[in-house]
Amino acid sequence: TAGDPKEEIAAGLKLLGPVEQIFVSVSDVYEPVADGTADNVFISRSYDATSHFETVYDDVKDMYRRITGKELVLQKREESGDGSSA
Repeated sequence: TAGDPKEEIAAGLKLLGPVEQIFVSVSDVYEPVADGTADNVFISRSYDATSHFETVYDDVKDMYRRITGKELVLQKREESGDGSSA
């Protein structure tokens, strides 16, 4: 972000009311300059601090597609009768 991170989240913090302690940090995020298909060197992007791992999942899907040429399809496993995944 170009601005002050505390200023950028100030409106949301006002909605929360009193807050005991706030931690604000900004980290650089890096990504490869090439997709790896020319030299077979596949590099992931920097991981960020999102709490739901959405960006990590997107990066894994992207790397899988670049490496294999196919889309990554994840499906929930069926549960067997004993409660374990089959």
